[in-house]
Amino acid sequence: MLWWPTWKGWLLLCAAVLLPPVCWALWGESYLASSARVSGAKILVVEGWIGRVALGGAAEEFKRGGYEQVIAAGCWSDDRAWSFAGVAQKELKKQGVPPEAIIEVALGDVARQRTFKTAQAVAAELEGDIGAINVFTLGAHARRSGAVYRKVFPEKTAVGRIGWWSRDAQEKNWWDSTARSKEFMTETVAYWVETLFGGGR
Repeated sequence: MLWWPTWKGWLLLCAAVLLPPVCWALWGESYLASSARVSGAKILVVEGWIGRVALGGAAEEFKRGGYEQVIAAGCWSDDRAWSFAGVAQKELKKQGVPPEAIIEVALGDVARQRTFKTAQAVAAELEGDIGAINVFTLGAHARRSGAVYRKVFPEKTAVGRIGWWSRDAQEKNWWDSTARSKEFMTETVAYWVETLFGGGR
């Protein structure tokens, strides 16, 4: 006997197949970019690649968040002429963060697993019982950065995440921007690889 779904069965089957990707398209970016700060953290880790405008947002976060130190972290350029960490350090100083509060953590040439290796370099710099950190990054990268830093740091260290968006980005959908569309697609794949397989990237 051949079993064949009724029209209601087909409707449920189509809903089961189509609803998850539709929901992810509508709300996935917000999920990936959601912030979860650790209250009372005294160290703000800033991913240096996020760009000048976002680094201004990081400076504002430092000023109003009660932090004592900010880590400007990132790898070197391909020609080793400059580092994202150095760029971040200069921009944070320009934005009013006290120079003595900034620690620059630059790692070497990194072709893959950049977030993971940056987190390792930051953890090595912050040896000892540091209590809690918040990781400041750009938009949809936030949830993955938080997951990777939690993996690298000891369990006793509380790790928060901050996904920063410009005001212009907050007022638009990801599909209105080519750059955000590419970023959302990339982070969708990377986040689920990290979540399901522990990619460490």
